[in-house]
Amino acid sequence: FRDYQKRGFSWLVFHHNLGTGGILADDMGLGKTLQTITMLLWLKNKTKGDERTTLVVAPTSVVPNWARE
Repeated sequence: FRDYQKRGFSWLVFHHNLGTGGILADDMGLGKTLQTITMLLWLKNKTKGDERTTLVVAPTSVVPNWARE
């Protein structure tokens, strides 16, 4: 993780805890996928025992990248 990615993840958690939404819209190639996966894993660990589903809406062209990461 780079510092700006840590700040992005913290920003996502902050908005989650506030109950608000947000859009992570950094420039291409700065790690939005990694930050989003980290947020989803954080949320999964936070809600252990609470069965939740997350819907990710994304172009199919990003699926191989998500699978790699």
